Amino acid sequence: MASFYFVTVLMLQSVSSDSLIASEVKGDDFITKTMISLQLQEVTLEKAFQKIEDLTDLKFFYIKEEIPVKEKVSVYLINQPLSNVLEQFASRFNISFKRINSQIVVKKKRALDDESILPPAPVGKLKGKVLGRDINSGLIGANILLLDTEFGTTTNEAGDYELENIPEGNYTVLVRFVGYRNYETEITIEENKTLLLDVELLPAAVQINEVVVTGSLVETERRKLEIPVAVIRETDLENSPLRRVDEIFRGTVPGAASFELGPTDYFTVLSLRGGNSFFFNSVKTYIDGIEVSDPLIISTIDKNNIERIEVTRGPGASTMYGSDAGGGIIQIFTKKGTGKSRFSLSVAGGPIESKWVDKTAMQQEYNAEYSAGITEFSYNIGGSYRKVGEYVPDYENQNYSFYGGVRTVSGPVTVDFTLRYAQKSFDWFTNPILRDLGYAPYLAPRNEEWRLSQNTIGFNVSYVPTNWFSHNLVVGYDRNETNYYNTEPRFLNPVDTLIQNNSANVEGFTIKYYSSIFYPQKGDFKSVFTFGGEYGKERESGYFGRTNILFGFNVSPGPINVLRDEYENYGYFAQWKPEMWDKVFLTLGFRVEDHDFFGDDFGTAFLPKLGLAANFDIADIIIKPRISYGKGINPATRDMKFGVDLGGFSVAPNPDIGPEAQEGIDFGADLYLLGGNLSFELTYYDQTAKDLINRIFLVQPGPGIAPVLKHVNVGEIKNKGIEFAAGFTFNRFELKTTFSSLSSKIEKLHEGYLGREEEGDDLLEVPNTVAGLNAGYRFDPLFNFGLGGSVSVEFTYFGNWKARDVQYELGIRYGGLPPLPPGDLIIEMDPVFKANLAFEYKINEYVDFFIQIKNISDSYDFERNNTSVSYGRSWLVGTRFSLE
Repeated sequence: MASFYFVTVLMLQSVSSDSLIASEVKGDDFITKTMISLQLQEVTLEKAFQKIEDLTDLKFFYIKEEIPVKEKVSVYLINQPLSNVLEQFASRFNISFKRINSQIVVKKKRALDDESILPPAPVGKLKGKVLGRDINSGLIGANILLLDTEFGTTTNEAGDYELENIPEGNYTVLVRFVGYRNYETEITIEENKTLLLDVELLPAAVQINEVVVTGSLVETERRKLEIPVAVIRETDLENSPLRRVDEIFRGTVPGAASFELGPTDYFTVLSLRGGNSFFFNSVKTYIDGIEVSDPLIISTIDKNNIERIEVTRGPGASTMYGSDAGGGIIQIFTKKGTGKSRFSLSVAGGPIESKWVDKTAMQQEYNAEYSAGITEFSYNIGGSYRKVGEYVPDYENQNYSFYGGVRTVSGPVTVDFTLRYAQKSFDWFTNPILRDLGYAPYLAPRNEEWRLSQNTIGFNVSYVPTNWFSHNLVVGYDRNETNYYNTEPRFLNPVDTLIQNNSANVEGFTIKYYSSIFYPQKGDFKSVFTFGGEYGKERESGYFGRTNILFGFNVSPGPINVLRDEYENYGYFAQWKPEMWDKVFLTLGFRVEDHDFFGDDFGTAFLPKLGLAANFDIADIIIKPRISYGKGINPATRDMKFGVDLGGFSVAPNPDIGPEAQEGIDFGADLYLLGGNLSFELTYYDQTAKDLINRIFLVQPGPGIAPVLKHVNVGEIKNKGIEFAAGFTFNRFELKTTFSSLSSKIEKLHEGYLGREEEGDDLLEVPNTVAGLNAGYRFDPLFNFGLGGSVSVEFTYFGNWKARDVQYELGIRYGGLPPLPPGDLIIEMDPVFKANLAFEYKINEYVDFFIQIKNISDSYDFERNNTSVSYGRSWLVGTRFSLE
């Protein structure tokens, strides 16, 4: 058992060069001129390294298994050169030090062969670069080891490495870096030859020191966060059968549930931790810091342009993001290119199996992308086209997408520019479920064409004049336009002989500025203070003339109705994040928000935030307990506050209406083992959505009586649940799993509310259990052909949930079924289990072949409600060409 007492004193300033093992350190003027004072009593060598890091701008890199970091040392130095203590460490532990810029690489000293006794062995060289696949750049300080030998090194600031004087022979190379999966391969070293080996490491299940921004707005390491943040990376999306952004929330993010909507997938039904409204559970969404104007319609965001997605659940991030963030935040970061040129082209197609039509529908998909640049300037441009055939009657859709991103760096200024345009066009389908029930409106095609277009443009400027002060400015514009019209009359009844043309346009403007002060930066106590403000403006416009049925009343088309609406909101926020001993992390924040649709007497909203996290190191295990409290709001709409007359019915104004609010706590713990290659996350939350807006009748509908509605703040929903996530990576195998159990119950309703729900009911369309599993394996070349590949399988499970009995509701209206009490028109939906499969094979360094199968079991289980049409098993077979 090695435990000892080691003293370094002032007298040890002149040490013979013959006794020094750290000769590289002694010849380093920077190390010799760096003066430190160090007083340590019986601490581990690892703690001594950490203390030196706190006192200097240097960082130690080493392999724990090779260096005796748990041995005890005592040090006493007063204003002495750093080289003195490093030389003593080197002599005592048989290790060496070498500085590479701001890093000090620590290695075990290898015994040299006695050349006077043994003849020199034939030797060769190994060199290359280690890249991180998610960042497409070199990893600094990655370890390269030849197993069962003393040979090893660490990559430099560019990710390059070199090992010389390796005896010829066969070796196993191990490459590893914290936060990434280990990589092993067999090599052969030949005499007087240099073997080139470039390695691209894949991210581990959870990167402990991964930097995220969504939880606290400023860049923060994951281990310091008081709220859980889920990260979906480009590598998670690249070979997945999932085509749309909202599909990735099917068992991938704990606490999240997204239904498969089949031919109505132009919009999104997504919930995070239950419900925060009786109307639509939307999740505030950003693209590169630019707020998406309509978070219910995010399906056209091209997954090929995504670098990563960060997701927070619950109201914990509302302090930094404001109105409509009570349910959580989705932040999408797009590609901005790298320091190398890369062109990729993919072509794919395949059948969609369906029981709804007598033919096999086909789908096809194309994507082209080019990125290039240098350190100071990089860009990425691309485009996609996707077409889906008629897997339900009278339906097909086409999707276009064009995108680009630019990043420029000039000294302390970094500018990111974002541009995207997407369009989805489709024919409105004939619902085969309702057609087969014989309901008249569904017996003939709708003859309706839809076109959905979106575009986003903006920039993010970061200015860092010093290492303790930074500024950020985001300016952006996002637009969502929906058009639909009849191509010909249906002639089912007198009113649908007219041709209708409808358009709705939503535009959002984002301006956000914030500054951060990092002080103090060194020592046992550090902190970051962030403050700023933002301005948002949304404008809705459109025109429509159509036939509709509301509350049993026919609304005649009449003249064209024109819609124009806009609102503004202002938010001001501040956040302080102190940390102690790099172990305890506190978050204190608040926001003041003003919105045009707050009630006249409501004033401003105050959104506080409080959180605490800690890191406990036990051997190679990190345990992170955490707890947080937050509050978020959802403002009313113009119609709710000012009222509207729609001819067949009217909405009375409510000038006192306030925003809906959700607040509560979550607490849990994260466990990281094996450098993040094995991780667990467990969270319990208890949140209350209150002051929810209900629609009540002031005038009851009846024969010849048009209803009058009013919106009031009286509803309340209680959301409680448990979220679990785990990840494991070992060499070529990766496993990720999530499980969520939640209760989302209606606690309070207005006495004048005549809807279907009652107090004590579960909120509709929120599954009480959601689970997901993804298992992947990378394999060697098959039959000595190609470069190898990967296979992965995904499973999604939704437990029971409540929904409207839409089939019976329509049967009352069109099929002569007897009316039922509102509570009897709610049914319990059966669980859903679906699986996907992906296979990818790299034929050579330029060409990949892939097969993606969605819904392997060909399941047609209902999702959302009992009229939702889903498609069966679908195949996508394709190839991807890449050139760097």
